[in-house]
Amino acid sequence: MMKLLDEALSLNVQMTSPKAYLAESLPAGVEELMRLYIDPPPRERVPRLSGRAAIQAKMRTEFEKAGVWDLLRKRIAASEYTRPGDPLRIDMGYRPNGLIRLFHAVSLEPGVEMAKVLAFSAASLRAGVERVEKASLELTAVIEPAAKLGATEAEPERLQMYRFGVDTMEESHIRVLTTADLVRVAETARRELGV
Repeated sequence: MMKLLDEALSLNVQMTSPKAYLAESLPAGVEELMRLYIDPPPRERVPRLSGRAAIQAKMRTEFEKAGVWDLLRKRIAASEYTRPGDPLRIDMGYRPNGLIRLFHAVSLEPGVEMAKVLAFSAASLRAGVERVEKASLELTAVIEPAAKLGATEAEPERLQMYRFGVDTMEESHIRVLTTADLVRVAETARRELGV
């Protein structure tokens, strides 16, 4: 049989001397040999951040580069300013001279729900900050650029949803910036915090 295979495949495959291989069954043996010698080795999967996690990672990166990350308050409980039981936690913020600047990652990738939640909470947060901190609040939502979400004229439904999310937050006096603005925001924080 080896001679027959060797002659039939001599132009395509070069046969080596046969070796014994013990397998549970012929199909299981073939599958195992294919996995060992033919299939490419599995690549290690590197998790890709998306949505809110990607925005938060970008925020952290830029604030770290500016040298202010350790000076920021993080995961600020909205209930400190609204009322007990409010589950919202604002990602980060700081206080320069009678003003509280809060930053929250809001991904419009899955939809506008988080934009609506933040817009709903904005008035209560603002009133609570004035009452508790005796300071004004500047609440900033950090979102993805429209093009990253495919929100273009070529995709009118996505563009309408994106604009709805932005408009909803801006109507509630939330400053809306994209991740492309974070270098400037972090630099402002560096100056204001005296680093």
